[in-house]
Amino acid sequence: MSHLRENLKQLDTRVSQLMNKYISQKLAAEEMRVIFCEIESQIKLCDEKIDNIEKQMTTGSSQKKQLMQQCLEDLKSVDTLITKIKNMTDKLRDQLSDQSQMDIQNKTSNLEKRLEDLRNRCLRKFRVSN
Repeated sequence: MSHLRENLKQLDTRVSQLMNKYISQKLAAEEMRVIFCEIESQIKLCDEKIDNIEKQMTTGSSQKKQLMQQCLEDLKSVDTLITKIKNMTDKLRDQLSDQSQMDIQNKTSNLEKRLEDLRNRCLRKFRVSN
């Protein structure tokens, strides 16, 4: 009887460990989704800011330069979020399916390309106003 109790106790401990692991994975996945949404939102916002700066005819070049500098700062914060996603993916690598890893990598690569395009666009406008 004591052997059976010991086995049940071990089983209970193992189930608790698995539940904790599952919960932490779910939380990490949700955090990644939130970060991806934040990145998308920030990229869209920066794109709109650059468009608005380009359309402003009455704004002086020094003011445009300041606005572009602010956009570059905003893009740096997006870069930080992308790095956070990459670090999270690395930590969860052994817990993610190959397909999930590939999906995350593709999405991250696409966001990095969009970020780089915006950064280059911003830098070109920044140089033109000099």
